[in-house]
Amino acid sequence: MLDEDYTFAREADEAFFVDTFKLLELPVCLSAAEVTQMGARHLLPACEQERARTAAVKS
Repeated sequence: MLDEDYTFAREADEAFFVDTFKLLELPVCLSAAEVTQMGARHLLPACEQERARTAAVKS
């Protein structure tokens, strides 16, 4: 998953990596529980938004 602490020199590199994960149907984002458990440091803004939407639906 991409939230796990990957770093990229350029935004284009990160976008390519994310797009490749999506193309291969691999999970891009960690769940809120996984973020807590793993202490992920590099959280993608899109994943943060997805976790917020998920939390709002559960509320």
